[in-house]
Amino acid sequence: MPVCKACYNRCAVGKNFGAETCASCAAFFRRTVRLKIVYPCKNDFYSCRKDAVRFVSAVHACRKCRFDRCIELGMNPGLVQNPRPNQSKLSLMPKEVVHSFSTQFPLISSMTNVLRATLLDRCITSDARLTIGTSEPASNFLSYNVYRRLTLCEVKKYREMLDYSPVVCELNKDVKDAIFRNSFALALIVVQVHFNLKHRSLGFENKKKIYIFPNVYFDLDPEKLLFFFASHKNPQSLAGMNDCLAIARQLSRNLQFLQEIGLQSNAFYGTYEDIAALTLVAIIQSNDVPKGNMEWQRPMRRLKAVWNEVDLYYRMTQRDPSQWGNLLFLLSNMQTFIQNHEKFRKLLNVYYGKTMMDKIESGQRPEETIAQLMLECTAN
Repeated sequence: MPVCKACYNRCAVGKNFGAETCASCAAFFRRTVRLKIVYPCKNDFYSCRKDAVRFVSAVHACRKCRFDRCIELGMNPGLVQNPRPNQSKLSLMPKEVVHSFSTQFPLISSMTNVLRATLLDRCITSDARLTIGTSEPASNFLSYNVYRRLTLCEVKKYREMLDYSPVVCELNKDVKDAIFRNSFALALIVVQVHFNLKHRSLGFENKKKIYIFPNVYFDLDPEKLLFFFASHKNPQSLAGMNDCLAIARQLSRNLQFLQEIGLQSNAFYGTYEDIAALTLVAIIQSNDVPKGNMEWQRPMRRLKAVWNEVDLYYRMTQRDPSQWGNLLFLLSNMQTFIQNHEKFRKLLNVYYGKTMMDKIESGQRPEETIAQLMLECTAN
């Protein structure tokens, strides 16, 4: 097996940007050039040595030295192409497919198509090497920055989803952004509960863990969550270890409550139609329409027709009528979780500064805010 002269790993080597390197170094070089990242040198023997990536791992190796070696080998930044416009599965779906009309469930059927495009491509694997969590070794440890990046990806998907959601897709961008800011926190909970239930159904059940994204979990033990908060590198942070432990305990309580919500939710996550109905109801519940704003009131009235569809859907699928009340109770619990989490975010604001969720909620242009936060995560 050949050795890559940029990272000294034994792996397949090919011609990348004018030099013989491995695919990993090619991706590293492309990312660095595209994002115009300037890495500081660690000035450490173990991190800066030529074979650091191989023996210290890419996480701890000096990225400046690695990039310098790429340049020395002849990799040409001019050969790096600009990124192509993002083409998600949603953007590739024809409008007539996304909004396929069903005489009985027009809203639910349209939202189901949108959800299928966003959730079906989420791979859950039993390969332990691909699992990220707060009790994993260094290479797979769920750090604060990794969590931020994953959450931003989910929030970005939800914003994109609104562009294809029934009724909402017809609104102007400002109204969409307002609906997004009001509903993304609740929608994120709906998705996280879905992933946790999905893991449980595949045999990943563990009372001491809660899965929030595919193959990504939090421990419920505050002692293990302590390292998660300690991984937040912020030179201006006021948090000491005792503060981190107090924050970890608060997060642990919130996550335990979220896990209890998941246990109550099995009946509402059986099919994509169930999740679609729940998502639409979540959008309605989290958007209190300002009086006099007719531009906002009309679409909300149209969306509220989903209640009639849910009623018909439950009767056609021979559901227990009491599930109506259970659905409202579930949404109430989710909103309670969000309120508790807002208190937790205020605690984070004291020690770590403004959180990314607060920045998204307060930003006038959510897409620009998300893009900026993604760049910050990549730079870190």
